[in-house]
Amino acid sequence: MGFFSRRAGAADIPVRRPVLVLDSGRRMRAGVDLDQCLDNLCRLLPEPRQGIPKLLPADAAWLGAERPPDAFGSFFDDEGRFVVAPFWAEGDTTQFGLFPLDSGPDRLMLPLIGHYAGTFGSLSSIGTFEAGSVELGPPRLTEHLLNSTLEEAGYPVQPENLQVLADQMQTMVLLKSSEFITSQDPGYAPHFIEQHREADLGTVLTDLATWNPDVLPYVQDLLYRIRAILLERSPDGELLASIWN
Repeated sequence: MGFFSRRAGAADIPVRRPVLVLDSGRRMRAGVDLDQCLDNLCRLLPEPRQGIPKLLPADAAWLGAERPPDAFGSFFDDEGRFVVAPFWAEGDTTQFGLFPLDSGPDRLMLPLIGHYAGTFGSLSSIGTFEAGSVELGPPRLTEHLLNSTLEEAGYPVQPENLQVLADQMQTMVLLKSSEFITSQDPGYAPHFIEQHREADLGTVLTDLATWNPDVLPYVQDLLYRIRAILLERSPDGELLASIWN
């Protein structure tokens, strides 16, 4: 049995991942290289819960005419707006897009743009990206996330520890999925839980998004939120989650 799967043979079944295709995006160019651009953006973003990155990985795909981005990120801005941001390195400059989840004629007038220009300067608006350029999919549980969680908790990165951690995260993802479903279809939530008790984490997230792709922006940081909960400590430094007992 692999670290990320409880269901024998699940990896052999081809599954079309559900996606959410985003509306148009703002096209920007910063007068700094990619690393500095990412650092500047992070300095402007609101402080999330401890242990959660300001700029999260986004499980997104590029469908536009341009070459695929060098990096994808996602974040919630000061107004709680979810934004997907692809980045292209261009030597000493960086082109990036801002794809907010909002609707309406003013959705691309993001306060973050003015904050960036006012703080760091050297930022130009160079147009827009067409609707349908970005599709967002369910987040994936990576080995890096598992390994770093064990290391921060002070446990060795061994197969049995990885499996226990992956199983615990699957249980917590399933409970959160039930909350999402209960808010819109209370009658279906118990069936979803029962059908997915032995499913791997990826299947749970895929089936949740199949039920309603609109949840995808709100689960991009879910694995990091779970990681933060698992690594919470008491004032004397003891890990609080029962998984470590």
